[in-house]
Amino acid sequence: MTHKKLYKYATILSGFIIVLLVILRNSQSELYTVLSASLGLVVFYTLLYYLFQTEKLKFGTSNPMVKYLFYGISIPLLIYGVQVTAGNDGFLKNTVRILLALEIAYLIFSWIYKYREGIQKLKNDKLEAELMLLKNQINPHFFFNTLNNLYALIKKDPDAAQDYVLKLSDLMRFTIYDSGKEKVPLKDEIHYLINYIELQTARYHKDIDVNFEKTIKNSEAMVAPLLFIILLENAYKHGVEKATEG
Repeated sequence: MTHKKLYKYATILSGFIIVLLVILRNSQSELYTVLSASLGLVVFYTLLYYLFQTEKLKFGTSNPMVKYLFYGISIPLLIYGVQVTAGNDGFLKNTVRILLALEIAYLIFSWIYKYREGIQKLKNDKLEAELMLLKNQINPHFFFNTLNNLYALIKKDPDAAQDYVLKLSDLMRFTIYDSGKEKVPLKDEIHYLINYIELQTARYHKDIDVNFEKTIKNSEAMVAPLLFIILLENAYKHGVEKATEG
């Protein structure tokens, strides 16, 4: 669930509870008390979620032993305080109960938040590993074949060989340096694909017709590097190469 959806649902739920509270404002039933407590919990959890997301509030000490020791001492003391003040009416009784409720609510929230954060981290790590796998699958034989073609082209057409070297150097620079970045401009990714197409096309002795159409609204948009090269390699492997062999 995204942050906006969570805030939206919390607002709708709070509004619904407030409407019920207004309707039952003259009622002395337990339902009014339950609704009041529910509204407080919704507001409390939403506020905590916002503070943790914006890192304006953190979980405190990173030492779990200190944290468990604090909860292990404070919660039993507050429970004992509730029992001691059970027969009294006044500020102390209400304060002890409120502190106990807030501490338990915070403890539950922190556990839920850390659990959801761990799940999201696993998903992000999985996506990153899949992307790295795609990057590592780029066919190294392409570079060897390109160098062989360059060797033959130097003897046949030195001027064309110079342009060939420039395209190959751009391709290798992008593969070696830019592929390690998290994001690159879309125009650089497209330029990489165009160089790849031109170098691949020059490999074949037969004339081949490659149609590469693109409609780009924002060439400065950031994308993951080498995101489309696998599709292009497969197009040559399963399309162009089979057609030329036939």
